[in-house]
Amino acid sequence: MPFAIDALAAFCREREALGLSTLVCVAEGVHPAGAGAWLQAQLAPKVGCDVRSISLGHLQRDGSPTAFDRVLATRFGYAAAQLVKAGDTGRMVTLKGTDCSSVPIADVAGRNRLVPPDHALVQAARGLGVFVGY
Repeated sequence: MPFAIDALAAFCREREALGLSTLVCVAEGVHPAGAGAWLQAQLAPKVGCDVRSISLGHLQRDGSPTAFDRVLATRFGYAAAQLVKAGDTGRMVTLKGTDCSSVPIADVAGRNRLVPPDHALVQAARGLGVFVGY
């Protein structure tokens, strides 16, 4: 989602004034590459606190799996095996609601699925005080 650097800086300064810290996350798929370092350089002179850029990579996916993660992995593995058994290759297993399904890989590979600004999760984030771009 597009954002104005000055709006983000104002958001950070408001939190600083309340004695709060701010964590800014740049989503995967953002362009150009190196957006975190660019954001650090742009934001640092506009706020009164330390600004650091860290690329998490796979580190962000660390942690112990939950029971849900383990069960979902088992369900996905079984669904994938059933696709192979049926000779239905070139598909990706998906979760729709609580049901495992599949879609052709060609339908999802090589593109980003953008979140609409009016999506319920975006509205919920904003309602919780999360800066989601302006």
